[in-house]
Amino acid sequence: MNIILLAGGRGSRSENPQLPKILQEIAPGVTLLDHWIQLLGKQEFRKIELILGHEHQQISKHLRQMDIPSEMEVSHQIDNRLSGTSNAVLYSKFYGEQSLVLMGDTLSFLDYKKVLSGYAPNAAKAAFLAHKNSHLFDSDSVELSKNGECLQFFRKRESNGFDNLLALTGGVLLGSEAWKALSELSARGDIVHDLFSVIPLAEIHIAPFVGLSMDCGTPGRLQKARNLFSFWSTRARFPVVVLDRDGTLIPDLPQGRLPESSLFIDSRDALAIASINETGVPVFMTTNQPALAKGWITFSDIEGVHRSMGLELAKYGAWLDDILFCPHHPEAGHSGEVPEFKIECQCRKPAPGMLDRLISKYQLQNCEIWVLGDSDVDREFAWNTSANFIRVEHGGEPSLAMGLERIMRDWNCE
Repeated sequence: MNIILLAGGRGSRSENPQLPKILQEIAPGVTLLDHWIQLLGKQEFRKIELILGHEHQQISKHLRQMDIPSEMEVSHQIDNRLSGTSNAVLYSKFYGEQSLVLMGDTLSFLDYKKVLSGYAPNAAKAAFLAHKNSHLFDSDSVELSKNGECLQFFRKRESNGFDNLLALTGGVLLGSEAWKALSELSARGDIVHDLFSVIPLAEIHIAPFVGLSMDCGTPGRLQKARNLFSFWSTRARFPVVVLDRDGTLIPDLPQGRLPESSLFIDSRDALAIASINETGVPVFMTTNQPALAKGWITFSDIEGVHRSMGLELAKYGAWLDDILFCPHHPEAGHSGEVPEFKIECQCRKPAPGMLDRLISKYQLQNCEIWVLGDSDVDREFAWNTSANFIRVEHGGEPSLAMGLERIMRDWNCE
């Protein structure tokens, strides 16, 4: 797989508009370009090409002064037209070859080969890396089905910021058919918009990811990136937060929660989740929902609650990267129960099934996992998955916010 780094933008909103965005420093003596070469080299990408434009002479000079490993081939092309990312990509010498296109003004610590491990070139013409963020309304985004298929594409400011959307800000992997589709367009501009205009949704693969990937195009975001760089660049392992639902983030209702049930999320808890989100540390939720097996609620009810919960969190700039729930219950005999869900399973906490699914889906093998919940079941769940446990209580103490603040202190990511 080749890498194409787009580094030609003018940077009119950046901290120093006279400096190419990819040469902005994220630490003393460390530019975004330095970080990209180091990151991609560690992941054993061998062929990297930069597409340059604005102030390209400065980037060329910096490349000549870099100590690039001999096994890496780093080249560049110049796009003097600066007429959009689709045209910039078509300058690449990798035309027609499988290539991952990344934005050079992004600070990332993603493992790209792991994120794209589910991509099958024969089944999809292109793959987009996508994730949750706090500004979905200002991002190109997609809605996915339960099975991960792409249902709908939204341009910036078209989506209303629904909770079930993922932002398309992580990069795009081009297969040979995607290259061909781009080259045949009579008018080209933004690569995301152009590809979604010519490739059917069924032939697009969405690769969800968690972790840090953020643009550094404004002074405020560049300063935030500098703070986060010091956190992410000095650690071999990273924290992952897994929340319980009822009695932890929202009040517990013994008979099961309906979408119209009162939903109260403490603002302090929501803001604490937002603080974790902003560091790039993933926040998941796992919850047992036996009321479904007992016939008290439906899948639609659970999805409605989670949608309302997501919209409420969004008011505070917070989100959950993924939610898994177990619909099973092992004991038969309830009036109105759903027989197919009255089973022994490996996903009902304290069994480790839901966390195992998260680890597999998001490649979390080298992380330190923290489970926060209100019960001994959550404690045993953490024990069964070799995770840390913090007992918290909705409406009591220690609160969820206090538990999350402890994690941030322990990891020095405040």
